[in-house]
Amino acid sequence: MTCNDSGHVQGGNTVRLTAIFKDWGGDPIDPDAVKVLIYNREWAKISEYTLGPPNRTGVGNYYYDYVPAAVNTTLYVEWHGMIDGLPSLHRSALTVNRI
Repeated sequence: MTCNDSGHVQGGNTVRLTAIFKDWGGDPIDPDAVKVLIYNREWAKISEYTLGPPNRTGVGNYYYDYVPAAVNTTLYVEWHGMIDGLPSLHRSALTVNRI
C-alpha cells in the first residue's frame, strides 16, 4: 500500500489523505471494509471513518478529506482494508502546525 499522508499541514486547513491498496503482485486492488483512522500523539483514536464508493477514484485508490482541529501536534493516520480476508494497513505521521 502507498499513502501520501506524511508531512506537515496547517491547522484548520483541509488535507486530502490518499492510499493505494495493492495485491501481493503489486497491482491495485479494491479491499473490503476500507477505513481511515486518526490517532493523537498518545495513540488514542480520535476519529474513524468507513469509506465507500464516493471516496474511490479508481481501482484500489481511496481518499479522505480531513480537517485537523488540533495544532502544534502530531497525528497518526492509519489506512486499513481487508484483502482476501487479511488486513492491509499503513500508518504515517502528520504534523499539524499553526502556520
